[in-house]
Amino acid sequence: MTLEEKVAQLSCIARVPEAPWLKDAPPATAAKELIRRHPNGVGQAGRPSQHLDPGAAARLTNALQQALAEETRLGIPALLNEEGVHGHTAIDATMYPTAIALASTWDSALIEEVFTAVAREVRARGSNYVYAPVLDIATDPRWGRLEETFGEDPHLVSTLGLAAVRGLQGDAWEIPSDRVLACAKHFAGHGSPEAGMNAAPRHAGERKLREHHLVPFAKVVGEGRVGALMAAYHEIDGVPCHVNSWLLTEVLRDEWGYQGMVSSDGFGVPQLIDVHHVAEDAEQAARMALMAGIDCEVPQPECFGTLADQVRSGLVPIEAIDGAVTRVLIAKVRLGLLDEVPLVDVGRASEIVNSSEHRKLALRAALRSVTLLTNRESLLPLNTDTYGRIAVIGPNAVDLHLGGYSREDGPGTSILSGLQDRFGIGRIEYAEGCRISEGPAGGAEWWADDVYPSPDADQPERIAAASAVAERSDLAILVIGGNEATAREGWALNHLGDRISLSLPGEQGALVEAVTATGTPTVAIVMGGRPLDLTDVAARCDAVLQVWYPGQEGGQAVAAILSGDENPSGKLP
Repeated sequence: MTLEEKVAQLSCIARVPEAPWLKDAPPATAAKELIRRHPNGVGQAGRPSQHLDPGAAARLTNALQQALAEETRLGIPALLNEEGVHGHTAIDATMYPTAIALASTWDSALIEEVFTAVAREVRARGSNYVYAPVLDIATDPRWGRLEETFGEDPHLVSTLGLAAVRGLQGDAWEIPSDRVLACAKHFAGHGSPEAGMNAAPRHAGERKLREHHLVPFAKVVGEGRVGALMAAYHEIDGVPCHVNSWLLTEVLRDEWGYQGMVSSDGFGVPQLIDVHHVAEDAEQAARMALMAGIDCEVPQPECFGTLADQVRSGLVPIEAIDGAVTRVLIAKVRLGLLDEVPLVDVGRASEIVNSSEHRKLALRAALRSVTLLTNRESLLPLNTDTYGRIAVIGPNAVDLHLGGYSREDGPGTSILSGLQDRFGIGRIEYAEGCRISEGPAGGAEWWADDVYPSPDADQPERIAAASAVAERSDLAILVIGGNEATAREGWALNHLGDRISLSLPGEQGALVEAVTATGTPTVAIVMGGRPLDLTDVAARCDAVLQVWYPGQEGGQAVAAILSGDENPSGKLP
């Protein structure tokens, strides 16, 4: 390999939102442009199928891989990465309950089954590498990314994380053609940021790290043979994880014997310059990250593109480049990418993605994830003959809430729709009650920057209307909690997702008080991405169910549990 060919393998190119030549162009045109821009090949390409339907994604990935195999000197196909923490983040994909909801099943066999299905959908579109599972130990519920985790217990997170890795990769070193390379993240300690603020520093001694935050990663490295790890954004005792040679080399490689690939997090290398202020420029950031143990930069080579010149000038030893390239190529060998061009059947992509089998699995996972918190006087299961009129009230009832890292649109059943299907539309009267936030997608848009709390002045009228609906009903079902704008990855100052309070967002507390004051028996369905202070809810409501984000079939699952068709078996993680 030439030096340029080696450096090309250490970089990721063209995350789809920043690459219209991938997203909008015909596959043949996109493939031609890929080779023009990257004649030495590429290590990986970012989320090529995120904004395409399954068939279109398969056609694009086939064209890109064939071009790399046939029109570059070495003919090495790319790792095509995707997000998949609870389903493939792409159009039409099956969306399962969020990770914190999956953790509530305490069922490692089910988690393996779910991530096996995720892998099949990703691979059917032609991608082969998934950023999952999240193995952060979530100890601060103010942190907006808690929904992506399996909870706060190292043993549970380790057990379920191992199951997820086996679901994604399979059990063998060679990864089958219907599985993907897994990238466990975020290494390490990311789930306990200072003040609950995303990517804030972590102050912890070595013992705390080893006995808690490193445990799940050691598990998937030692028993799961995970193909990749992703470094975390934060600092540990002042040292950014992306340049922490003790963490990335001494512990990970020298102690644990890990031979897999270590990826940066998105823009984690340039953040060494403008966030952590430990590097003066792109050259120094690349050099520090590579020498500490980072093998590839994502989502684009803002810094690693300088490595060839740094080798020629003597600043970076070629041995460091060779070690990183070897680990990237090993990942491709495990996927069989060097044996044959990894083309997929375009026709089968639509058959596999969101298949009836996967929808049934999503329903089963949702049913297993629901946790019964209180049930005074055995109100649940509901005797459906007793309640002629049912009020469904709350800001989370009418929309399909899937949580973060979800597809933008697609099939699914909201709580209101599920209850209407189960109990009959004529028996149910809906009232919004109050609003949580404003902006795109009703203010619950995970991706959008421009979301803001609903004005307090607009709420009393809505609450009064909901109280009137409850007053004339035999049963009230409150669908409350958080939404995708109140708990999410806060990746920028204009895109916040952490909170200083665990109270119900907005005026939901007043809504609960008004509805329960009517004397109508009330069930609370609590949705969202983080634990909330439910003291008053539990005191006022006759039954409370924690459902987190229960996935695309969540409405069916909640209705089945309320009616007694299924039993709530979830346990808080």
